[in-house]
Order: sequence, then structure tokens, then C-alpha cells
Amino acid sequence: VDADGLLCATWSGFDDIPFLGTPPPFHLGFNTSSDGGATWGIARSLRMVEFNYGAHGVSFFNHPTIAVDRSNGPRRGWLYIAFAERTGPGIDIFLTRSSDHGITWSSPVRVNQDSDLARDQWQPWIAVDPATGRLFVAYIDCRNAMNNDSLQVYVSASIDGGNTFRDFLVSDTPFVPTAVQQSPPIAPQYMGSYIGIT
Repeated sequence: VDADGLLCATWSGFDDIPFLGTPPPFHLGFNTSSDGGATWGIARSLRMVEFNYGAHGVSFFNHPTIAVDRSNGPRRGWLYIAFAERTGPGIDIFLTRSSDHGITWSSPVRVNQDSDLARDQWQPWIAVDPATGRLFVAYIDCRNAMNNDSLQVYVSASIDGGNTFRDFLVSDTPFVPTAVQQSPPIAPQYMGSYIGIT
């Protein structure tokens, strides 16, 4: 809910997706409601996003997350969407923002600041400090794994509305992605879709 009471939603959506096989690019969707969700505007696609829905021996979804600046600072009311996208050999975290209730959106800014573009980062979650307006994006990160095969949790912080970010390592021990057990088993097994930050 933005600073003026506008309900905002984002999602990843497909035109068509096969049950098995490589998913196509997804739409980064956005819509608003001014009456608490009773009615909605016209849903729109902000951009098409390339992403693999499985890596590291597990299957996972990677949904965008949205946050609003409710502080009394200069960016009060700005909307931010964090999402993961494959732009080359690796997957990176990106941010797009709107200063006009979602009417227009900025070009995506890369959030994670590692130099190895072949490493993977995924499952972002974004939060905005309600007192200061600072942004915090948490995500799973493979940057320190020699074979891009074990994970750590990072947070990237921005004090300038997402123009620049600084990365902080949160987890103290790397871990290998492990899926929940499904019955009957399918391959690859499902790991999950979310990480969170408050």
C-alpha cells in the first residue's frame, strides 16, 4: 500500500508455460487498486524477464517483490520492485522504481555488486525503512562458491533511492541448496520461492 493508500501488486506471469521443459520469459506484471482491492485497473506488463526456474540441482520459482517508501523523506511514495533476471551466463538481481504511483518506471538497475557476472543471485525480497527511506534487498547468492554451487545470503542497501547499492554478507556459513521431498518424487526437486527481510 503506497503512501496515499493505493494498493499496488506485482507478479510474474506467463503467456503460456509447458508443464515440463524450459519456461519462456515471464511478464513482470503490475496493477493498482484505489478501493482496497475491490476493483483493479488494467493489468500491464512492465517488461519481459529471462529467468531459469531451476539451477543447482533444485527447482524454484523466482517472483518479484514490491515495496513503497512511506518515510517523510524526499522519496516518499516511490515504489520499488526487485526481481532476478538472467542477462548472460549468470542471474542477477535488478530494481526498477516509480515516483508517480506506477505510471512510469525506471530502467532496471543491477542490485548485487559482485564483479563475476557468471555467478547466480536469486529470490530477492525488498523492504524500505519507514523512518529513513533506505532500501534493503535480501537474496540468495553464489558469488563466493568456486563452482557456483553453494549459497549465502546477502543484503544490498541503498541510501539514494536505488541509484547505488552496497552489499553485506549476512550468513556465516555457505549451504548447498536442498529441496523439500516430494511424493511422488520428480526431478529436479522443489526448493522454495521466497526469502524475506523486514
